[in-house]
Order: sequence, then C-alpha cells, then structure tokens
Amino acid sequence: QRQRHWFRPQAAARGAGADVGHPLLGLRLLSPLREVVQFEAHVEPSTAAFIADHMVKDRVIMPAAGMIEMGLSAGRLAGNAPVEIENFVIGEPLAFDGAAARVVQTVVRTTNGRPCGFELLSRSAGEGEADWTLHAQGDFSPVSAQRARLPLLEGAHAATGSAHYENLTRRGLCLGPSLRVLQSIEAAGEAAAGVIGAVAGEGYDVHPALLDGCLQVIAAALPQDEDDTYLPLAIDRIRFARAPSGVATAYATVRDHRPETIKADIVVHDEGGEIGA
Repeated sequence: QRQRHWFRPQAAARGAGADVGHPLLGLRLLSPLREVVQFEAHVEPSTAAFIADHMVKDRVIMPAAGMIEMGLSAGRLAGNAPVEIENFVIGEPLAFDGAAARVVQTVVRTTNGRPCGFELLSRSAGEGEADWTLHAQGDFSPVSAQRARLPLLEGAHAATGSAHYENLTRRGLCLGPSLRVLQSIEAAGEAAAGVIGAVAGEGYDVHPALLDGCLQVIAAALPQDEDDTYLPLAIDRIRFARAPSGVATAYATVRDHRPETIKADIVVHDEGGEIGA
C-alpha cells in the first residue's frame, strides 16, 4: 500500500547541486537523505516559450504538460530508467506574477533506490523564506508494454489548426505560437484525432508543447458550441515509451462529459507506431 508523505523542501544554496541539463528541473541537489531526490530550478515565464504562451484568463500558468514532463524526467533521472506516472493530480496551478521567477522543486520519493512518487512545489524567488505551495503530485511505476486501442472516426469532419485555436481563444484559453502545434484535426462524435507538427527543444524527455498538443485534442472531441474552458486536474496514467520522431498524431476519446468535468483517453502515434498513452 502506498502512502503519501509531503516532504517539506529546504531552499538550496547556490552551487549546491549538479545541473541535470533539464530547463525545468535545474539542479539535482546534494542531500544526505537516501529516500528523497530533489531537483530545483528558478523558473519564470521567459524560461520557455510554452510557459509564456500559456495564458488562462489573462494570467500566465505553467501548462499541465510542463508538470507532467518534469515528473517523467525526474523519475527517470532518480531511477536511471523510464517511468510511468499514475494518479497524477494538480492541486494548485503554478501561476506567475508578471515576469517574476519562482523557485520550483521537484521532489522524488524512492524506495530501495526505485522512484515511487513525486511532488512539485514552488515558492516566490524574492528575498526571505516564503512558504512552499504544493502544485502537483503523482506515483511512479515501471513502463508497461500495454497498448491502447485507437478510436474509430466514422463520418469525421475536418478542421484546420487555426480554426481550433480560434475556438480555444473564444473559451478563454489563449495560446501563443509555441503551443499552436496542431496542424489539422478530424472529429466524429466524442472522438478526435489531431496531427501535431514536429516540436524542437533540447533537454526534455517529451517536449511539453507536444504533450500540450495531445491534451488540446480533447477540446476538439467536445461539441463545437461548448463554451466552457477545461484544464487538466487529474490523470490516471501517463506512459511514454519514447519521444516522437517527427510528426505525431494524438487520438482522444471522451468517456464522460459533465457540466464541470470531462474524462478522456489519449493515444499518441508517430510513423513508428504507438509512443504514449
């Protein structure tokens, strides 16, 4: 049985760790704790274009895709092997006040050297000891060989990427150029497929802009007259066997659609077959 224990991080001194080459993880902190691996980075909207380009109700918010990528990469680095994320929950959005930076820690819990879960926390980067805010958490498991079924898109209607983003803007989700990765969409009923252009960027296991594009396809599977804005709050499982090579296609199927919540499944393919779900 797994139990969550929220680890309260301590601020790191400058130079107190090794740079892991990941734009959002920053340093792997030196620590005597055997069952905790900590990463710390100073993150601001200008750290990555996909952060500055993610505006919700006129405020910059870290995309859920960025938090997912931080978890996937932190788990791999802590255990020296790829991981799946289970029971991923966002409790508090990671929002930025203007251009100000936040100190972000990704804390990985391990058991016998194997990563078993993580928490993502942040505090103001200003002077003094600000309180830490817990934003997201999840569990880890080894990558499985399970494969998902693709939805049938019978009688699908096609739409351009530009039309899709006009629809999202109307709903209050304003995405900048780096997150406008969907080239075309086909939708039929409560299922949709979106073609995602190749995304460039170094240091990531799976680029957050591509992950965000996968999540965007869910919106295309909703009724076209839908006015509500939905943001990811919880994901049962996230599995990526590898990063895509070139163009990818994300397939989304809505399983439950209620006034305030929706549940959906996503499968991602590239020319070599399934890469994630």
